[in-house]
Amino acid sequence: MSIESPDLTALSWCLGEIRESLSRAEVAIEAQLAQGDDDRSQMTIARTMVHQASGALQFVDLEGVRVVTMEAEHLLALSERGELEMSLESQVVLVRAFAAIGEYLEGIAAGSGDSPLKLLANYRELLALRGIDQAEPADLFFPDLSRRAPRLRSGGHSANRDITRVRSTFERGMLGFLRDPGDPGAIGEMSKAVERLLHVSQSSALRTFWWLALAFLDGLRVKALPVNLVAKREVTRIHQQVKRAHEAGMAVPDEVIRELLFQIAAAGSGSAKIDEVKQTFDLIDAVPVTSTRCITVWSTTVVCVQPAKPPLRPRTPGRSSPVAVRPICLPSRVQPSSLRPRCLACPGAASSAWLPPLAACAGCW
Repeated sequence: MSIESPDLTALSWCLGEIRESLSRAEVAIEAQLAQGDDDRSQMTIARTMVHQASGALQFVDLEGVRVVTMEAEHLLALSERGELEMSLESQVVLVRAFAAIGEYLEGIAAGSGDSPLKLLANYRELLALRGIDQAEPADLFFPDLSRRAPRLRSGGHSANRDITRVRSTFERGMLGFLRDPGDPGAIGEMSKAVERLLHVSQSSALRTFWWLALAFLDGLRVKALPVNLVAKREVTRIHQQVKRAHEAGMAVPDEVIRELLFQIAAAGSGSAKIDEVKQTFDLIDAVPVTSTRCITVWSTTVVCVQPAKPPLRPRTPGRSSPVAVRPICLPSRVQPSSLRPRCLACPGAASSAWLPPLAACAGCW
C-alpha cells in the first residue's frame, strides 16, 4: 500500500519507458559479462538505465518499487567501481528483480493495486549480494502516515511531573518481559505506562504513536502477535521513544512508525485495539501472510533446471532464441520444495540445481 494511490494514467505513460530501461540494463550486464575485462563502461550504462527507471517510479509515486530499483542501482554502482564482482549469480538475481518489477507494474496498471511487499523476495536477494542477510519487510511498506488516532481526553497538565514515573514503570515491565516474555504482568506494566503517555500527549502525531504502541503491546498480551526477536526489538524501540517523552517537540521517525504498523498489519485476531488500528490505517489484508516468513517468489517465475539439457535464460531483446547459461545453485533459503510451481512434470524436477525466475529448463521452454 502507498501513501497515495498510484496515478494509473501517469504509470501507463511511463511503463514502456521503465521496461525499456530495465531491458537495456539487462543487455548491458550481459555485455559486461561477455567481455570480461577491466572496461566497466557497460556497468555505467546499466546503472544509468536503472537510474532512469527509478526516476520514473518516483514520478508516479511508487516508492516501494523504487526501493528495489535503488538497491539494484547501488549494486551496479559498486560493480562499476570494481567493488563488487558482476558474476553470473549477480546477473541472474538482477534479471529476476527486473522481471518481477515489470510484472508487478503491469499488474498495477491492470488495477491490482500497489502492494510492494510482493517484491520482498527480490529485495532480499539483491541485499544478499552485498552480504546483507536480513531485509526489513517494512522497507517496502508504505501506509498512509497522515492518519491519526481517535481524539481522547488529555490529562496533559501533569505530563512533566509524571514522565519519570512513567519511564520507570515501562522499564520495569520491559525488564520483566525480556526475562520472561510470557509474563502478562510485564506487558501490563508497559501498557500502563504507554497508555499514560497517550493521554498526556498534546501532539496528535505523538498521540498516534502511543496509540499504535499500545495496540502492539495488546497484540502481544493476547498472542495475536508472536513473542519473538522482532517483538523484543519493537519493545526496545518503543522504550527509546519513552526515554525521549520529556523532550519538547518530540517527533517519532517515520521508519519507526512504519515498522510498528507493519507488525500490527501482520497481527492475527483477538485484540480490539489491533482491529481498531487496522480499520483506521486501512491495514486489513495489507500484508501478505508470506511476507512475514522467510522468502516468497511469484508463482510464475521459479522453474527447475533440467540437468540433462543446458538451462536457458529468457530471450534477450534482439535475439531470436534463448541463450544457454550455466546452472547455478542458489542458497538453500530460496530452494524450498514448495517453490516448484510448474515443472513437476519435467524430468529435472527433483534436481538440486536451480535458476532464478525467468529461467527455464529445456523441457519447459
